[in-house]
Amino acid sequence: MKKLYACVCFLSLCSSAFAGTECKKDWNGVLVCTETGIPSHGTKPYSGGYQQPYRSETKKDWNGYDVTTDNRGNRVECKKDWNGNYVCN
Repeated sequence: MKKLYACVCFLSLCSSAFAGTECKKDWNGVLVCTETGIPSHGTKPYSGGYQQPYRSETKKDWNGYDVTTDNRGNRVECKKDWNGNYVCN
């Protein structure tokens, strides 16, 4: 549930509006979230081609942080503090 919460928090930080998001765990236990409801070739055209659908992955690192990265180069690390609050850097 923490990973899903991290994914949702991470998606809310992005400026784009989403048609929908689908999240699944892969065979390695990594939570993978992908934007849905858009053509497979991407969305808005830009000078270099098409913008790819938004995609993020969340996994736990060796320090116990939930690390979320996306295909746009963003990265967020989250962990519960001693008070039980879910804190992200």
